[in-house]
Amino acid sequence: VYNGAEQLPASLDAVATYAARQSQPVELILVDDHADAASEALLVAFAAPRPWVTLLRNELNRDKG
Repeated sequence: VYNGAEQLPASLDAVATYAARQSQPVELILVDDHADAASEALLVAFAAPRPWVTLLRNELNRDKG
């Protein structure tokens, strides 16, 4: 994720809804590609109460790929 604060709430809500409907355990790995503070805060808030979410953060932006 890189500077997606405007799109993140809807996307993360959709992921949480999908995960809740699954009969098997779900694992989600989010990678913060050194995004802005607003995006980072949204990702941290999403991941914190969900043990099935792992949040990784790049110290430098690595671009796509």
